Amino acid sequence: MRRRLGRGLGRGLGRGLGRGLGGRLGPAFWLAACWIGLVLLAAVLADLLPLARYDETLAGPPQSGPSAAHPFGTDGLGRDVLSRVVYGARVSLGVGVGAVLLGLGIGAPLGILAGYRRKAADAVIMAVNDVAQAFPALVFALAVVAFAGASLRNVLIVLGVLGIPSWVRLIRGATLTFAEREFVLAARVLGTRDRRILWREIIPNVAVPAASYAFIGMAVVVVAEGSLAFLGLSVQAPTPTWGGLINEGRTLMETAPHVVLAPSVVMFLTVLSFNLVGDRLRSLTDVRESGLEPVRQAPEIAAPAPIAPVGDALLQVEGLRTHLVTPRGLVKAVDGVSFALDRGRTLAIVGESGSGKSMLIRSILGLLPGTAVRGGHVLLSGDDLTAYGPAEMRSVLGLRLGTVFQDPMTALNPVRTIGTQVTEPLRVHLRMSRREARDEAVRLLASVGIPDPARMLRRYPHQLSGGMRQRVTIAMALSCRPDVLFADEPTTALDVTIQDQVLRLLHRLREERDMAVVLVSHDLSVVAQWADEVIVMYAGRVVERGPAAEVFARPRMPYTEALLQAAPRLTDPVHHRLRVIPGRPPDLVDLPQGCAFRARCPYATPRCAEDAPPLLTDHPHTYACWHPRPTQNPATTTATGEGAAAPSPSENGERAAAAPPPTRVGSPSSAERGEQSGR
Repeated sequence: MRRRLGRGLGRGLGRGLGRGLGGRLGPAFWLAACWIGLVLLAAVLADLLPLARYDETLAGPPQSGPSAAHPFGTDGLGRDVLSRVVYGARVSLGVGVGAVLLGLGIGAPLGILAGYRRKAADAVIMAVNDVAQAFPALVFALAVVAFAGASLRNVLIVLGVLGIPSWVRLIRGATLTFAEREFVLAARVLGTRDRRILWREIIPNVAVPAASYAFIGMAVVVVAEGSLAFLGLSVQAPTPTWGGLINEGRTLMETAPHVVLAPSVVMFLTVLSFNLVGDRLRSLTDVRESGLEPVRQAPEIAAPAPIAPVGDALLQVEGLRTHLVTPRGLVKAVDGVSFALDRGRTLAIVGESGSGKSMLIRSILGLLPGTAVRGGHVLLSGDDLTAYGPAEMRSVLGLRLGTVFQDPMTALNPVRTIGTQVTEPLRVHLRMSRREARDEAVRLLASVGIPDPARMLRRYPHQLSGGMRQRVTIAMALSCRPDVLFADEPTTALDVTIQDQVLRLLHRLREERDMAVVLVSHDLSVVAQWADEVIVMYAGRVVERGPAAEVFARPRMPYTEALLQAAPRLTDPVHHRLRVIPGRPPDLVDLPQGCAFRARCPYATPRCAEDAPPLLTDHPHTYACWHPRPTQNPATTTATGEGAAAPSPSENGERAAAAPPPTRVGSPSSAERGEQSGR
């Protein structure tokens, strides 16, 4: 298993690097890489190039400008400036590469040891490292070079030693990141020795950020060596260095500025190129690859016509669409979703992972990435939130719309106390004083069932259990008494007992505050127990909607039926094979023609491949299917064992024909939604 994880990581990284080197790095990277290669090649082959010797005087007229014979001109002694710049690259780049390798060779093992062993080794190494970093680097370099003498070896050693603390800190941080990853823990469980873990698991992953930082380190060393040479503390004449050439040309700035400009421009371009290459390589290995992708023009969604609010509906969503621009194409994450929700009601959104549930909530809240394009309407008590700007949305989020996220550990700031985070929305939105906010925070924590809330305010998130952290996020979401609470998988990471407590808490608070709740969940038993209405989503669209009891007792959409059959039941016989939905969800970039579920549907017919079914209404149900399941055949009894066979398409067609004819609608009318919400 560990080897498969390692190989998978290596293949994934290789594919990422391959795609980046294939053109995603951009023209700036390739220009910088070509410049570095050109300078390195010239420095290595300087003796073979048709250039005058760097110390040959009167190779041309003194202080003459650029010409065909001397492209960079000559200095005050008639020496060819191009030749001196090329030979100077040997020293400057040699010191840059050598110092980086020296710092890496010493700093990397210390950083890996500190990050992997931790405890005493980490404390000692980092204490010494902090002291070394606190000492002024320039003072140390000047003192050592002045005492030991200005030579290539001394300069290289000094700059390499000065780079060790930075390398230790960088490698330690990278090691800490990977030391607790699952593939490393798997290797430890298998009894693999630490040495093998370091060589096989840690070092290959640490090498990626180290390689990118090496280029940036070379740029820093080239500048440092140039500074020492400018002060006369690097390699002495007649051996040229870029900093020394700049120093020598200072006196000729008025009569022969090219003597200073030539090495200055070459040094500037080289340092800039090292920085560009290092930065782009770092971005290439970053999880967030958006900066490496070509910019694509986001398509515009036609603005829908204004709509009238539905009766006294608290939250009304009409034709909501969210399209994401990605390198692979346009992702229709949410495609034409409509519903209405009244006060005191709970709406559940169910579906497989990737069906668009969480993106629907984010679309309603306006919390979308920069590449997203949103269309449709979101009305809160008749106010269209899609027309609000960022400042106006800040007056709605938290005050009227509260959110409980799936993972409370990531929703809470780990370096701030619970009290600071709970009181923040009270002080920002409600303008409470510090004392008033604290008293209200104590009351909020007590209302969600947290014992000793005054003491809990002084704790940090990591000091609380998962259930307590989730209760804290609920208290924060309810602090400003919102009208609608969005709960995105609020019980996924909790055990069954804590799940029931949290759900009962949400239900009680909904009744006490007369608010609406939008619940996203994979657990159909939770939805059946606590939801009033259900929306089933597939491939970004609503495929079935209706009262929870009606949907679970008589599902019309085969996808809903499959979800219910896949839920394990206590009445199943021992060693019963779990039911699964065959196939996989469609690619949202390349949706199939017709019904998106047809490839996985046992009742699909040729018509399903030609036309996408619209939303049909059969009160109190709304569903999107050409062959709805008959109402007299509840999903909970269609397959009680492995031997239960699904009806054939022809049988399904006969049953569908015998069912009452539904009324076809593009989306439910306002009156229909009002009737369903009222029920």
